[in-house]
Amino acid sequence: MNRLHKTRVSEVFTQLKESVEKRLNELIKTIEEKQKTTKKQAEAFIKELEQEISEQMKRSTEVVQLSLSEDHLHLLQSVQSSNIHDPPPTKDWTKVSIRPSYEGTVMRAVVQLEETLSKEMKKLVKPKAKSVQMFAEDAPLDPDTAHPKLIVSADGKQVSHGDVKKNLPNNPERFSYCNCVLAKQSPQDGYWFIWLRNGNEYKALADPSVPLSLKSQPQKVGVFVDYEEGLVSFYDVDAAALIYSFTEKLFPFFSPSHRYGGKNSAPLIISPVGVFLNNTAESLPNTDMAAAANYLSSEDQFLCSICLDVFTDPVTTSCGHNFCKNCINEHWNINDQHMCPMCKKVFISRPELQVNTFISEMVAQFRQSAQQKTSSSEQQESKPGEVPCDVCTGTKLKALKSCLVCLASYCETHLEPHLTMSGLKRHQLIDPVENLEDRMCTKHDKPLELFCKTDQTCVCMLCTVSNHKTHDVVPLKEEYEGKKVELKKTEAEIQQMIQKRRLKIQEIKHSVNLSEEDADREIAEGVRVFTDLKESVERRLNELIDTIKEKHNTTEKQAKAFIKELEQEISELMKRSTEVVQLSLSEDHLHLLQSFQSSNIHHTPPTKDWTKVSVHQTYEPTVVRAVVQLEETLSKKIKKLVTEAELKRVQKFAVDVTLDPDTANPVLILSAEGKQVHTGKVEQYLPDNPERFSFSCSVLGTQSLSSEKNYYEVQVKGKTDWDLGVAKESINRKGKIKLSPKNGYWTIWLRNGNEYKALDGPSVSLSLKSRPQKVGVFVDYEEGLVSFYDVDAAALIYSFTGCSFTEKLFPFFSPSSNDGGKNAAPLIISPVGVN
Repeated sequence: MNRLHKTRVSEVFTQLKESVEKRLNELIKTIEEKQKTTKKQAEAFIKELEQEISEQMKRSTEVVQLSLSEDHLHLLQSVQSSNIHDPPPTKDWTKVSIRPSYEGTVMRAVVQLEETLSKEMKKLVKPKAKSVQMFAEDAPLDPDTAHPKLIVSADGKQVSHGDVKKNLPNNPERFSYCNCVLAKQSPQDGYWFIWLRNGNEYKALADPSVPLSLKSQPQKVGVFVDYEEGLVSFYDVDAAALIYSFTEKLFPFFSPSHRYGGKNSAPLIISPVGVFLNNTAESLPNTDMAAAANYLSSEDQFLCSICLDVFTDPVTTSCGHNFCKNCINEHWNINDQHMCPMCKKVFISRPELQVNTFISEMVAQFRQSAQQKTSSSEQQESKPGEVPCDVCTGTKLKALKSCLVCLASYCETHLEPHLTMSGLKRHQLIDPVENLEDRMCTKHDKPLELFCKTDQTCVCMLCTVSNHKTHDVVPLKEEYEGKKVELKKTEAEIQQMIQKRRLKIQEIKHSVNLSEEDADREIAEGVRVFTDLKESVERRLNELIDTIKEKHNTTEKQAKAFIKELEQEISELMKRSTEVVQLSLSEDHLHLLQSFQSSNIHHTPPTKDWTKVSVHQTYEPTVVRAVVQLEETLSKKIKKLVTEAELKRVQKFAVDVTLDPDTANPVLILSAEGKQVHTGKVEQYLPDNPERFSFSCSVLGTQSLSSEKNYYEVQVKGKTDWDLGVAKESINRKGKIKLSPKNGYWTIWLRNGNEYKALDGPSVSLSLKSRPQKVGVFVDYEEGLVSFYDVDAAALIYSFTGCSFTEKLFPFFSPSSNDGGKNAAPLIISPVGVN
């Protein structure tokens, strides 16, 4: 085989493989970018949750500190002046989810690939198809074959239908009934054009006939015949698209059909062959302790990731992460799996925890450092926001305590008398507070010792005999105890909020992990599918190369045979030449005449007419056919993948369907569990209630299919006749019934074992590649869709689209007549299982 030609063929298929690889890379990039977006969204949510947890922990600290106060008045005034009971505004995290759906991503990419390959294969076919025009032949019409009503032009290039039947001899070659005509010669390698302008229904009249679905109506049809290949191909010339190919030795065939009163009077015209492609083909897409000490100032370095507090009894898991001993044990006690909260590593058995002495020492140093800082700051000068000593003159030092009797605050030095003198020891000391004057009644200048529950405010003794005389007044301690209980409840609520947010963080992290698994699984599926498609291209390339090699070898053998035959003829001719020359040199007149008379020397020996012999072999039609067959193979494979994915999707909407005995025709026999139905021999005595079918061997399902999407499966194995589908609630159930959408039925049926129909308006005959053993029925109420699937073949049987549902729908079943036992098998509502 010509090396250049083989290279070109390889280039054609390499471009197709590169298109598959490009689409796969785009698919992987799309999934990875989607996952990257998911991670960013998760990080933003976690950051927001951590901010809320931080605010809640701050609020929790305030509540705890306030609840620990022994200053009754301070606690009540603080609660009164703050909104410590009211939680800060937070997001409702119950509806927040970040796990994206990758469902259908691969199939959408596959469909897009099909469109891309279809376009590119047309580009690849165009330059190859252009070469078949080199074999154009003149194909004049043969008037001796024309039907008497046909008018053939004088040049034999046009034919139209006349109104009158001409008186022509009824020779064997002539069409006597069909309005047809043949061309004069039978081409061996010929390409010519005919016109086609009749309606929009196209068929390839093979055995059986094949309906053709064309994207555009051809205006000029090219017919290519490769006699040796046994190939006849039809092309839409303007669209440069293959219409159909089949094999059979034929003469060019033409039929302008009937005239139809002039509506179809235009002639068929055999046109000169012109290049119907562009001249230029489109280009195709080408850590030691010293170092650790640097971090002692940062509390964040010693926080447990579970409680978010400084480590207590730090331990280390086998995967190297640190937690409080109680935290990790409690975490594992409430979870089924022994998983590290940090890295999500799952341990088969509960691992032994190792005490982390390094972290323990670091935490101890941190706490000691913190205490030292606190101690050293006690004698520090008071800062803004801190309570100053009321006794200090000049520079005010920070107060350590406030006295509720003296109504003054003291630093460490000036507090000494209250700690040593017996008279002052009885005074009540509290943590330093500002504005001790607030502890006095502004109206009566008496200590605030009571609490008015009516006005929710602190009052003095004189207030109870004036403005608050009739109010519900209690001692401060009593109200203090009540408020402490409320604060404890508030603290519990805050901790619950914190815990919920920590769990939400874990949920989001888990969702990210699941999303990564989904993405990896989808990428793996994409690689599998696209690799399969690429291997199909490679197989077809190898088959094509083998075919071309075989043709080349045949041509080479043929050429050698011709050369041998030619050499034999040359040898004989040279021998004859020698005889002629020798005789012509003779000077013996009689001898020359006698020899000339007695021999055939003056006659040329019999030889072959070599003018029509050619061994030139063209491979373009073979390449074109291989590309077209590849497109058909990939299209079938892709359609099957898409249908399988669609079936898996609708099976997720499976519902439990049971038969309704109150609707069953009396001749039908239902199983006890309501999952099977078959036709009996005798009618049962049953009440003729309005819901019951009186004539039709039918029964409805109990469950209504009037919400969103529903799917169920029915086994039809062993039956020759059945009807399946859905029906609206208000259908007529008495007397004869015509199944159609107009009458409220969306159904398909089987008759005589192999005749399938969709009972649409009008009914549609169905050509199925295999006989369904289990039929899936899917209803999308809102979309107005009813679809039927061959479950085992994962193939769509038929879809009713654009339906308008305004009332309840119910599953419809008819096992049809028993037919003397031939159709005795039951219809069985089967559990739905994903194939």
